[in-house]
Amino acid sequence: MDIRIDDHPEPVAEPRRIFKIWELALLQRDNPSDEVVKKDVAAEVQSKLRRLGFYRGDVTGMWDEETEKAFREWAGYENFENKIRNDDKIWGSVYRYLKELSRRL
Repeated sequence: MDIRIDDHPEPVAEPRRIFKIWELALLQRDNPSDEVVKKDVAAEVQSKLRRLGFYRGDVTGMWDEETEKAFREWAGYENFENKIRNDDKIWGSVYRYLKELSRRL
């Protein structure tokens, strides 16, 4: 793949943005201590997923099945399938990306 950025409005910032997404989506190098407990951020994640159109329920602050389903749908949409965990935690890198993405809207 060849990506041209010379005519991009922000040619210096764009490679950083692209690399950040590539690193997050494709590399498996998360720091084991960089985790967020789902129940501690449930309300915030519900709110952000709702803003992005993936969560349709009420913001309850409880990480329930509907929240998990919405989070997995969003992660799949962003090509983060390899970052989905099957425990009670989220990788910090994915959590920060969700927060950053929802701020842009």
